[in-house]
Amino acid sequence: MTELTAGSGLLAGQLFDGYGASAPAPAAAFALDVVRRPTADIATVLGGGWIASGPALASLLHGVGPSDVRIRVKQVGVCGTDLHIHNGDFNAVFPLIPGHELVGVVDSLGDDVERLAVGEQVSVNPNIFCGTCDYCLSGRLILCADAKGLGSNYPGFFAEYVTVPANLVFSVQGLPLDTAVFTEPAACAMHGLETLNLRPG
Repeated sequence: MTELTAGSGLLAGQLFDGYGASAPAPAAAFALDVVRRPTADIATVLGGGWIASGPALASLLHGVGPSDVRIRVKQVGVCGTDLHIHNGDFNAVFPLIPGHELVGVVDSLGDDVERLAVGEQVSVNPNIFCGTCDYCLSGRLILCADAKGLGSNYPGFFAEYVTVPANLVFSVQGLPLDTAVFTEPAACAMHGLETLNLRPG
């Protein structure tokens, strides 16, 4: 997967915002490829994002690493978290492509990915855990001391294509798009219920 770094030779050091102005490529510790055409409504409501054009666009579309999945985005949800992010909460890093609730179709698979198929409908867990803090090592990932998120700390899903690690991708094959796009918020609610250990009666 291609890491987007400031002054990247791949991107010739330039990305373009939703209004057509050029700016240095944002630094990113996590590699996520995004391709998006400018959409005035999204740019107005959520503060814009980054798009690539020309050779950069071709490079992004073909940058699928061995453990990655490239997804053609079908729907992306907007929730209250996005409004908080727009206002600078959740340790948001700008400039930012928002969107953390996704349903799409697998467009390309890395050579090492075996549990998914091209054309399969999928959703993505936008949470990235460090895996090394005490919480992660004890299996309490949601409390990770250095958690990051796609669509908050790293580029999100308001894009035509996204490339993410396969371990964040889950099949939602057979679900209607309007249902599957709610996979992430439904998972949050289910986690809460399981944590509370509620029982009938």
